[in-house]
Amino acid sequence: MNKFFALLLAVFSFATQATLIDFQDLPQGSPAGSCASLGSDRIASGGFMFGGNPAAPALSSCAPGAVGANTSDALLNANDLSIFTMTQWGGTAFSLNFFDAGNRTQPQWYSSSGGVQVVGYLADGDPVTQSFYFNGDAFGQFLLNSQFTNLIMVTFTSIGGGNSEFLLDNIGVNGATPTSVPEPGTLLLVMIGLAGLVFTNRSRARIPPAK
Repeated sequence: MNKFFALLLAVFSFATQATLIDFQDLPQGSPAGSCASLGSDRIASGGFMFGGNPAAPALSSCAPGAVGANTSDALLNANDLSIFTMTQWGGTAFSLNFFDAGNRTQPQWYSSSGGVQVVGYLADGDPVTQSFYFNGDAFGQFLLNSQFTNLIMVTFTSIGGGNSEFLLDNIGVNGATPTSVPEPGTLLLVMIGLAGLVFTNRSRARIPPAK
């Protein structure tokens, strides 16, 4: 039984540390296919704080396909060069593993973004940098290298200058991978499987040895 509780604790500990920030807890575009202003230059989602470009900090939540090739609600910093800042609530250090991003798809309103420059600020003050480039208007997933650990802040800046803008979504932190964050149903199945193993072992222990 002690082994069962140890395994269960490990499962919940993993699920707590590995986080996928998908912005589904933000107000969504209304009607569907639009962007909704969040009415603030700083928002909280998934235990993290996000800010926008100080020159034009307004943040919006965009429904799937609203102004980009996103397939789920995504975060937008509009009306100027897209810049996002990201810190963990309480100032705790974190690691950044991957994120989804894509170009806006109505260039008559603004400049197209060529990609995203990501800068992570380490707890000791040193920065680490990695740049990613978009494939047209496709919404893609980008993986960070192993230097993006023990971070106190991250910035995502549009490559292209001017008023180029992009959408940000599905940010994996603290050891998350695209398949490593268990869904609630997956956790339930894991717990049922562990309980079954414990029951089987206990049943075997009760069977008297053959004479």
